[in-house]
Amino acid sequence: MIGMLVTGTEQRITQLRKGRAPLIEARHTVVPGWSDQVFTVVAPHT
Repeated sequence: MIGMLVTGTEQRITQLRKGRAPLIEARHTVVPGWSDQVFTVVAPHT
């Protein structure tokens, strides 16, 4: 049982790393290259 869980988890992580996992596109923001400077980019401009 544990072996099946580990194998399934490893396969899912591999899919995510390769970009082959489904993406839910609703009310989200994707920020590649996350750093402390991201707050400057996504902050509301007034």
